[in-house]
Amino acid sequence: MEKAIFALKFEQIRAAYKKMKEEGSAAEVIRLTIENAIHRKAFEIAQCTDIEQESLLRQLLAVTFQAAKEDFCAKGTTVAVIQDVFDVSPVKHCEKLFAIVEDNLPQWKMGIFYEPCKNMILRMCNDLLKRLSRTVDTSFCGRILVLLAHALPLCEKSGLNLVSHFNLGNITKYDLADSCFAVDANLTEDSDVMEVGEISEREIPVDYTLYAKFWQLQSFFSSPATCFEKSKWRTFQQNTTEVLNIFSSHKLEFSATLEEGSKRERSKQENSNDDIAAIPSTSRADGDEDIYFAKYLTSQKLLQLQLNDSQFRRYFLVQCLILYQYLVSDIKFKDKSFTLNDEQLRFIIESTERCFRLLRETYPKGPHFADAMKVILHREKEWSEWKNKGCLDYTQLADKEKPSVFKKRPRNRYDPSKLDLGNPELTKLWNINPDMLSACEDSRRNFIPKSVNNESFQWRASRLLMSQSTSYFQTPSKRSEVTTNLAPFLEEVIKHTAANFPELKDRIPGITDNKRNIKGNVNSNNSSTSSALRNGREHIEPSAALTDSHIEQLAPLLASNWSTLADVMNINKERNDAKEEPMKVAQRILTAWRQKEGKAATVKRISSVLLMAELFSEQVGQVFRGNTPKRISA
Repeated sequence: MEKAIFALKFEQIRAAYKKMKEEGSAAEVIRLTIENAIHRKAFEIAQCTDIEQESLLRQLLAVTFQAAKEDFCAKGTTVAVIQDVFDVSPVKHCEKLFAIVEDNLPQWKMGIFYEPCKNMILRMCNDLLKRLSRTVDTSFCGRILVLLAHALPLCEKSGLNLVSHFNLGNITKYDLADSCFAVDANLTEDSDVMEVGEISEREIPVDYTLYAKFWQLQSFFSSPATCFEKSKWRTFQQNTTEVLNIFSSHKLEFSATLEEGSKRERSKQENSNDDIAAIPSTSRADGDEDIYFAKYLTSQKLLQLQLNDSQFRRYFLVQCLILYQYLVSDIKFKDKSFTLNDEQLRFIIESTERCFRLLRETYPKGPHFADAMKVILHREKEWSEWKNKGCLDYTQLADKEKPSVFKKRPRNRYDPSKLDLGNPELTKLWNINPDMLSACEDSRRNFIPKSVNNESFQWRASRLLMSQSTSYFQTPSKRSEVTTNLAPFLEEVIKHTAANFPELKDRIPGITDNKRNIKGNVNSNNSSTSSALRNGREHIEPSAALTDSHIEQLAPLLASNWSTLADVMNINKERNDAKEEPMKVAQRILTAWRQKEGKAATVKRISSVLLMAELFSEQVGQVFRGNTPKRISA
């Protein structure tokens, strides 16, 4: 059995299992033998080189999964194999091998492996986190936490911190004496020569009192419950007020170098159209985003430089906002004696607004960062309310019944003989005359727009008539309302003004008669059109039928495209069509189409078919000239 496992051949393991069972070995003994051999193979792989280690471990894990599925070993052995290698490997090797855990997570989430392996995966990840540094191995810690979030359900008790414990072990150490408080003169004196991307610090009065008050606040952030003690609250209130006053009175200036970098970042952001996933700590001269999460030092000499760092200020303000929200939140496991009076609540509300205002004034992207913090704190509040209600499983609220499947809407069959432009009005206008060339050459389209409808002419004519014509202000208005349409008003004024000039007076009757004739024609056309409307559709005269004369004239024009014509008209092609003359084939297709369509074989119908097949030409239109549909006119 050990040789089969060391060879990583599952078929050999299965054969050895059957052989041991035939020899009378108990099932538990065989399982223990297989598990011990797998563990020894895991320790052997841990001693291999980096190149071989990952591939061999993947093979061993695959074999272990197969053995666990056939009940040759316990389901938890699949996790124990990885944990054995992690226990004897350095952190760098564990970070590389952790990809194996990420790749095989879907198998552990299967029904047969989830319950036996859930706690073992959690224990393995916790053991890894204890070995890692939060400042050095930040990326690896994040990968482990993301894996746990994917592996465990949202309502898993082990990851919810139901009783709201705080990390009291996070102690910030700082100098308790002012003996070494001396700011280097080189840091405080202004320098004439500055490097590219360097921030010019302003003079902030920093002494040991401010230093001690600032770093003393970290104890309140790590243990917010101490704020409910009266003596501690007074200290917290005084310290935060003084620090916020420093931030308000000594605001950071946005230098030209940073402004250029932010402009480049904005241009890159507009081109990519991507949302901002992280806020850059500083804007460098090359325009790259410098994303860095630091563990700040607490040296007395560095405080003045830190207060001039925009990211440092942001971290402090965010800490204040998180603490303020905790103090006013209703948490189930909070001690009932932890209450705030009206004065304390007023201070928290004012300080919260002040922190958001300072965040908006802190570059870069201050308003965006402040809005993002509001959203994050709101979600944190909802998360706290969810835990207060007992962490109800969201999956239980889902609909148990599967939604009914809707039937697909039947597709409209494509009819090449019917033209549909997607709009009924456009289709109606298109079908009025299938010959587009003759429709464009219609004499009714030739007209000259009136000058009085031109805004430029209206303005110039109004200015001229106002100064030269007495009729401009004397023309009676039919209504007492203000003139909104200037064109008819100008026509009347021009007509009255022309009556005062002998050379123009004789032309007025002719213009009036022409206008009456045009108006009469329009009215007659409107009356005939309205009478032609039947059932909401415009009535069109029946189109002329397709005759033998039409077929004889169309056959030579469509002979070269007889194959396309047959496809469009749904006429079956014969075997001898390729050998016969194209004109005769086209004539046969047209005749067959007329017989198939019957009374519907009209000039308009065949024109639409030829238009859809892109076979309609000017010569074809000349064949149908005089047979196209016409509107009923008076």
